[in-house]
Amino acid sequence: MRFAQLHPTIRIRIISLFMTKLVSAMVLPFMGVYFAERLSPFLAGILLFISLLAGIASSFYGGYVADAVGRKRTLAVAEIMQGIAFAGMAFANSAWFTSPWVTYAALLIQSVSVGFMMPASDAMLVDVSTKENRRWMYSINYWSLNLSTAVGSLTGGLFFVTNHFHLFLAMVLVSILNLLLLLLFIHDTYQPAPSPKKDPNPFKKMAMNYAVVARDRTFALYWLAGLLVLSLSFQIPNYITIRLQEEFTPLSLHFFGHPLTLDGVFVGGGIRTLNTILIVAGAFAAAWMVKRMSNRIALFVGVFLNVLGHALLGFVNDLALLAFSVVLLSLGELIYVPVKQSILAEIAPDNLRSSYMALNGMVFQGARLSGALGITVGAFLPPGVMSTLFLLAGFSGLFLFQRVLDRLTPAPSAHAEKGRG
Repeated sequence: MRFAQLHPTIRIRIISLFMTKLVSAMVLPFMGVYFAERLSPFLAGILLFISLLAGIASSFYGGYVADAVGRKRTLAVAEIMQGIAFAGMAFANSAWFTSPWVTYAALLIQSVSVGFMMPASDAMLVDVSTKENRRWMYSINYWSLNLSTAVGSLTGGLFFVTNHFHLFLAMVLVSILNLLLLLLFIHDTYQPAPSPKKDPNPFKKMAMNYAVVARDRTFALYWLAGLLVLSLSFQIPNYITIRLQEEFTPLSLHFFGHPLTLDGVFVGGGIRTLNTILIVAGAFAAAWMVKRMSNRIALFVGVFLNVLGHALLGFVNDLALLAFSVVLLSLGELIYVPVKQSILAEIAPDNLRSSYMALNGMVFQGARLSGALGITVGAFLPPGVMSTLFLLAGFSGLFLFQRVLDRLTPAPSAHAEKGRG
């Protein structure tokens, strides 16, 4: 299957997400430095934490609204909010006016808009895809987001300090373009069922929606499995980089005649860079390799390789073995992530799909917390024990994923059993 064969809505949304992620990666990762310089490091941390909480809260409300009124209307409101936020950032960093507090207010609106947007965006992709093309769709989207993050982060690193006003303007233009694409070329195939009566308390209805999602045992198993596996990825910038800083023996090299020292911190950053390069370079080759695999086999192989790669990173210090470990975990990531995302599409019913997507987004936040926890635990446990914990967590997640697939696989009918007998 080719990109052009996907539903037009899928193609437009992938392009829109690519552009949004591209400009966001140019700016948002550097906002901590921005506020630390203009306010204080302590205050910057508090402000960014508040914006993170605001984004989480808005994602729950956005998931409910997208199921209640439709995906397109929800996305349109979010894009307008995001455009206003980016315009506010540009205005507060222009030649006419400068204010870190106005910039922060705009950033807060932007965080709320992203949280509000993503459940609807994720659900819209599922609405217009099929069981047969979802793995391919998610492979393209995963590759696109990684590419945009890599290019955006590099561009932001080069130009944010000296040209952040122009980067903010680029974000405004992308929001306007995305809004036009949404309004002119996307038709919302999901039509919410009419409510029998107007509920005077929408938050009560929202709570009822999420109570239904929380009681779904298949989704609960899927959520926990995703948390256990994804939490390993957040050990790389946390525990693993700190361990390498303490244990990796620096190497002195010459790069085009210039001396270069590879210490633990440099290698930790190199691991993340190599992972991104492998994801971008190998996405389509991996999709081609596993296209005839069942979901069960692809998920098993992908998670197994990913867990094994992270476990090796937990204790090895040889540069070649570290690189081999990154290859393993990256290949596993390329294989299992599209499959995992397509499984969620099977679990979530049409009328609550955005609510499922919003609650699933909490996996990312939980995995970030696990990454921070890994630093604390790693201060008391030796690397071999930490790697064993990585294996236990990852293989527990793999076992739960298999349980989810068991629940999604229809049981053979009595007639079929009799025929086989």
